[in-house]
Amino acid sequence: MRTDRQNGSRPRLSERTAAAVARLAPDGVIARWAAGGDCLLPYYHVVSDEWLPHVSPLYRFRSVRQFESDLEFLLRYYQPIGLGEFLAAATGSALPKRSFLLTFDDGFREVHELIAPILRAKGIPAVFFLTTGALGNSLLCAHQKIALLLDRLAAGISATTCEELGRLLGRPGGSKEDVAGAVRTLGYEEATRLDQLATTMGVDFAGFLASTKPYVTDDQASSLLAQGFELGAHSIDHPLYSRLGLEEQLGQTLGSMANLQERLGLRRRVFAFPHSDDGVSAAFFTRLSAGGGMEATFGTSAPQFDRTPRHFQRFSMEKSGAPAAAILAHQAIRRAKQRLAGSRPLQRT
Repeated sequence: MRTDRQNGSRPRLSERTAAAVARLAPDGVIARWAAGGDCLLPYYHVVSDEWLPHVSPLYRFRSVRQFESDLEFLLRYYQPIGLGEFLAAATGSALPKRSFLLTFDDGFREVHELIAPILRAKGIPAVFFLTTGALGNSLLCAHQKIALLLDRLAAGISATTCEELGRLLGRPGGSKEDVAGAVRTLGYEEATRLDQLATTMGVDFAGFLASTKPYVTDDQASSLLAQGFELGAHSIDHPLYSRLGLEEQLGQTLGSMANLQERLGLRRRVFAFPHSDDGVSAAFFTRLSAGGGMEATFGTSAPQFDRTPRHFQRFSMEKSGAPAAAILAHQAIRRAKQRLAGSRPLQRT
């Protein structure tokens, strides 16, 4: 098992500033600044103390200790709410003055095995957004394939293999670092090339999917519902929406929602964009509102605000290894900068 933590790069200046603020300001003051009168919408993907080869090479995630520390901070200064209460507020009901709605993306099996028990013990509701094509481990999403390739590259490859990979990626003569950089730019639409790279490196995607079972099963998803958690859709196979046309975007969104309703009988119709909602037009939301019956959609661009009706921006709790106070201080600083600059909503054309 690897013991190195993922993506241990040096924090950016804004993160270092936030960490300094968190050391100097009382936690209660930071909590008040961060809320800004709104419901906090933090999101995660996975929690683990292990190196996860299908995730770790791509982005940070919280250890169990860090996650529990986050929750303790949030519970100290905010009131957790469920999806029903949040949606009611979207139609005019009042929320508690300081509240938070916790969400998780992708549907990794850790949400059932590790995260849900922690949340239940603390009495915290949550929404788990599932990539429906991967539900039941029917497929391995492209970004998980990319992570496995990067993990194999980090473990070491021969000069001959590196040369072959460079040829496949259009970078002949490149170094292992050049190859890794090119792999990171690949998208889910380049499935054939990902499979070619895997064959060259001896990475068995199907074997990994069958042995590790990285995503929740239908039974586990049903168990989450039975425990009182909510589920939402997160696309069919996790594309970057900015690379899709309007019809493909709508197909991914409505198709994943319909699939969950058919398989699990969901009461709610909510959707979180994979990666981000960048490149999603006003026409998309108009069409979705007209025919989709979606109760709410969620992006990842907080603290920016969005005037699109029933669309809400969340913020990541995973982009740094900092404690919750520093992450919320970072949100408060970004919010203050926007106010000083004359904050404008995200524009959709």
